[in-house]
Formats: sequence, C-alpha cells, structure tokens
Amino acid sequence: MLTDKENVYNFGLTTAANVQGHIRMIETETEPQTLQKGKNKKESIILEAVSNEQTYRKICFIGEDFDFTYLRPGDWTVKVYRNGLDKRYKISTDKFEFTLKPAETKN
Repeated sequence: MLTDKENVYNFGLTTAANVQGHIRMIETETEPQTLQKGKNKKESIILEAVSNEQTYRKICFIGEDFDFTYLRPGDWTVKVYRNGLDKRYKISTDKFEFTLKPAETKN
C-alpha cells in the first residue's frame, strides 16, 4: 500500500519533429501517355515512417503534399509502397533514411 508514500516520476520533454514532402510523377520520353491516365484515376501510394518503437502509415495521392507530424527526434526510415499503383509506373526511390533533430522539419 502506497497511501502515505511519495512517488517521484522523472521524464524528459522534447520538441517534436516533422517530415513533409510532395508526391511527384515524372513523365519519361519512352512513355508519353503515362501522365494522361493519371488524370482519369487518382493513383496512390502508401508511405510508412518507422523508428525504433513507432510506425506511422499514410495513403498519399500522386501530385499531392504529405506530412508526418509530431515525430520523436531520432533515426527514421520512410518507405514507399505501391498500394496498387499501375504497373507502368516505377518508384525511383522507395526508401529514405535520416535523423530528425528536435523541432526540425525535414523536406
């Protein structure tokens, strides 16, 4: 029983960090019709931000901005998944690794 005892909790606070960006599609010279299909159907991908103990996922649309807010400072990996993206599209970079500092916004 702890009724007459004092409990002390020590914890640290830090300012959260953010990741933000834009999903961009670049037309190649060999397939000029690629972008036209995207106008009829909104293509999307899944972005996943992973740290030691935290994982966040978002469905993001081609041609739009995205962000991950209130992330704990430290090492993060952002991965890109197809999410049914048309097979004619190629994801040029599917993994980004970086270290976030307190209050930093990584673009």
